[in-house]
Amino acid sequence: PKLPGPLFKLLAEQEEGRLRPLAIQRAVMDIRARQVQLSSLREIMPPHGSEVACMSVDAVEDRYLLCGHANGALAILDVEESQSSQHRTFECVVRLVRGDAHEFSVTGVGWYPRDTGMFVTGSFDKSVRVWDTNNAKVVYAFTMSEKVFDVNLPQNAVNHSLVAVACGDGRACLCDLNSGARQHTLAGHRGAVTCLAWSSTDEFVLATGGQDGTLRVWDIRRTASCVAMLSKDEAPQLNRGKRSREFLRGVEEPEGGGGAAARRNYAPLAHTGGVSAVIYSPDGRNLLTSGVDGHMRLWNPVSYELEVANFGKFPQDESTFYKKVQLAVSWQSRLVFHPRRRDVIVADLQSGERLATLPGHMDTVQCCVAQPRGETIFSGGKDANILAWTPPSTGWGGAESDGEGDEDAWSEDEA
Repeated sequence: PKLPGPLFKLLAEQEEGRLRPLAIQRAVMDIRARQVQLSSLREIMPPHGSEVACMSVDAVEDRYLLCGHANGALAILDVEESQSSQHRTFECVVRLVRGDAHEFSVTGVGWYPRDTGMFVTGSFDKSVRVWDTNNAKVVYAFTMSEKVFDVNLPQNAVNHSLVAVACGDGRACLCDLNSGARQHTLAGHRGAVTCLAWSSTDEFVLATGGQDGTLRVWDIRRTASCVAMLSKDEAPQLNRGKRSREFLRGVEEPEGGGGAAARRNYAPLAHTGGVSAVIYSPDGRNLLTSGVDGHMRLWNPVSYELEVANFGKFPQDESTFYKKVQLAVSWQSRLVFHPRRRDVIVADLQSGERLATLPGHMDTVQCCVAQPRGETIFSGGKDANILAWTPPSTGWGGAESDGEGDEDAWSEDEA
């Protein structure tokens, strides 16, 4: 296929030795990102007639899509890619209806990082359940005291097997898959913990976001577990050797004074109105959050400083109390996919530039997830549909190849 003008120019500059090694790769990625579109060759039949609340693709085989639904149902889809250019409908290999899966909305799902034989789900029915994939049966269940808003499993853990659970009582609980016990509790949020994420590079670091608008980073090895509270308006508040409880109750006094009472009630805000999503990029170099205030923010995971990146506004559905959304970071940690009402926005992770808008859903999009090693993005929404998005499989523009004209014009008469 004919190369686009900018890429042809870059190839000429590369021949002259005037380019950095990764310039061509980044240019190709930028071009393909702008051409992401609804796949015409991959179709997913809705496994349940209920809105899709959360999703996860396994990191072992890059093949199985786990979906949690608002009616308490679960589904696992086989989304294995093939080289065929023929239309394909992804098969649902496991389907669990409400009651067999959960009683109320499924709010978080996650695959065991080293084996597709196990996955974990959390729900508003106050339970976290560990499943045997092969038998589609619960092998262990953790009973929580309040609603579960999110669950997350570390992808790089070697020294522990802890599942982080976001609870409605303002705590993040760590449940041990090996012992079946709730090992640790991280308290500090004033209101429900709505989202959380393990670091991609440090198995002991956890970030949590809450309805109180605060974003907190914890090191579970330390007695004073909370190491930082991030702020959109000022420098981050760092825990310099204080006990965790003292740090959480009395951070630095806000401007204008107010004395001890102000210090006790003050906490720096990452988002106004609540944090609805938190995610580390796969390479661990960036921490992303989204909030009820309609902003997505980029943070340095080492210094905890707010990075300069303008992603624009992401208005959220005001008709529901539950504001959580699910973001996806893909393509070598260069692109972020964020739901925006009935669309999905594709943006450059570093600059915030919006590269594409993906329309296709008939109702609010609630979650996006990316294949860890592929280019396909999946989105789910209140319309109960799961859509697959991908760049063109052939050429540099236009729709995907439908298979016509791909075969050689050869016949037996010419043999």
